[in-house]
Amino acid sequence: MKKKAMYFLLCVLLIALYLLCETEGWLVRELPDTKEKIARSPNFDHATHRAKNVETTTELFSIEKGDKEKRSTARIMYELFLNPDKPKSVPVVSGSLKQRSTSLLGEVKAAPDTDFVLWYGHSSYLLHLGGKNILIDPLLENAAASPVWFINTPFSGTGVFTLDDVPQTIDLLLITHDHYDHLSKRTLKKIAKHKTVRHIITPLGVGKYLKHYGFSENIIHQTDWGDTTKIDDILSVDTHTARHFSGRGMFNKNKSLWASYVLHYGDKKIYIGGDSGYGKHFKEIGEQYGKIDWAFLENGQYDAGWREIHSFPEQTFQEALDLKAAVLFPVHNSKYKISYHAWDTPMKDLWAIHQKNPDSVRLITPKIGEIVPFDGEYISKQWWENVQ
Repeated sequence: MKKKAMYFLLCVLLIALYLLCETEGWLVRELPDTKEKIARSPNFDHATHRAKNVETTTELFSIEKGDKEKRSTARIMYELFLNPDKPKSVPVVSGSLKQRSTSLLGEVKAAPDTDFVLWYGHSSYLLHLGGKNILIDPLLENAAASPVWFINTPFSGTGVFTLDDVPQTIDLLLITHDHYDHLSKRTLKKIAKHKTVRHIITPLGVGKYLKHYGFSENIIHQTDWGDTTKIDDILSVDTHTARHFSGRGMFNKNKSLWASYVLHYGDKKIYIGGDSGYGKHFKEIGEQYGKIDWAFLENGQYDAGWREIHSFPEQTFQEALDLKAAVLFPVHNSKYKISYHAWDTPMKDLWAIHQKNPDSVRLITPKIGEIVPFDGEYISKQWWENVQ
């Protein structure tokens, strides 16, 4: 009996050590100037050195499920990650269509002025603007949205995209925050090894992970809310607030910032929303810029239990209006289950909301892996209706 108890304890310790290593907080050293920047930042509580939202925000709490069961954090983790209700397979541009997608990336060399966006699913996408490649929060192949490779893996069919579907040169890699479904160690280590990345922009405190994954410290720009990063004469990025939180483990919650961005390319203004609950910052950003050409906004993984850190479909639609966006491109859906709603509910609900006011903003709803031109005709379809 003692031997069994010792073996059990050893297994528990090994699992705990593995998780501690994978969450990385204690292994990864801050970049040299990070502590000084955090000490100067008004967006950190200087007593705790933790980032804080502009608006009072509740991050996660237990709520009543129906009229009986109160969900604890442990129960939430079990229901979301270990006993998920997943579709059998989500259709993406795969097979011959995936080959077409990859070949189009190759054709970019011959037509560098063709501007498009390629959605890899969830909040990972590639912007190609005037010959420049801008990659946002990449999660490729079957990268899990968790520190453990077998928990919270992509829906069947959605993990087909690999490094072959990413251009060899990335002019700008943009990271919105350090959560596992936005900062993928597995994906980023491969990009650092096999691709050429010229610039990386992260929120303050996230840069250490990029260096740890193999990127040169010289190309990493850690930014605070309100900062502007000029990449060259035609490309610059403004860092803005979002209503969210950060952390990759039990001991580094809110030790880094989270962010949204306004990307300027020539006369184009593109909003990269990252993760955010609804807040006053959307209207403030809309008023600051007068108009946003394209807005990439999260639409998925929401729940009443964390209603202030993720947006419901009606809020996503309102955010686009607040931003004065011409085009709304919803992301953060259709690849992972990180909430209780059905996988396709975010798209169904947003589509229905948009139908009530279709002229207010152009709604773009591609399949995962589909290339969408920035300029030119594109007809959105309810592709999720055909999924069993």
